[in-house]
Amino acid sequence: MPGDKWPDYNPNIGWSGQLALLALMLLALVGSLGWLLV
Repeated sequence: MPGDKWPDYNPNIGWSGQLALLALMLLALVGSLGWLLV
């Protein structure tokens, strides 16, 4: 695999997979911040 961190298109995952992964990361970040705020 090339050293590209953010490829424009990953045929193994696809755009929907990348968006879902990004949303999951954002949810995890918001969740951890919520725990810190509580």
